[in-house]
Amino acid sequence: AMLFIPAALSFEAVRRNPDLAPQLVPAELIDRAEAGVVRARRGERGFLPQEMARLRGPVLASAIMTNNVQVTYIAFALGVTAGIGTALALILNGVSALGAPLGLYVSKGIAEQILGFVAPHGVLELTAICIAGGGGLLLAHAILLPGARTRGEALVEEGRRAIRLVAASTFLLVIAGLLEGNVSPLPWPN
Repeated sequence: AMLFIPAALSFEAVRRNPDLAPQLVPAELIDRAEAGVVRARRGERGFLPQEMARLRGPVLASAIMTNNVQVTYIAFALGVTAGIGTALALILNGVSALGAPLGLYVSKGIAEQILGFVAPHGVLELTAICIAGGGGLLLAHAILLPGARTRGEALVEEGRRAIRLVAASTFLLVIAGLLEGNVSPLPWPN
């Protein structure tokens, strides 16, 4: 809910009012959307310009994996802020990396570009972020509601469970990064 509700709200807000995009969407994605409109007019397909799509492979995949692992580990680690940091990380990613960019592309009539890029890897990536956020919320639970245990005992017990979740999310992110770096940039078939 912390990821997808803000994503849905920001999607609809930007879809209805694209002028909101500069406040919610990273500048790089706004520029990519503008370039996508131009590419669509020329009949080109895909999310990335052709010259960027050629950069796919191990270097792109490793850079993507590194970024995605950082995002998920931040969502997890901020659980020690009693969940406030985890919630903010999920909300901000839902808005700036998911909902608002999708809304921008829809508002410009080029949704197929971003959806075609995200489809091969997005489900794994979003699942991993949610799992890592759940791990962070386990830490928050231990801090806020330790039950009969001391907070230290609760953190140790819940931390063990949370680490398993983060390890699973890392595995998903490796697969998603390989797909995002090697499959997602491929030009669409005509």
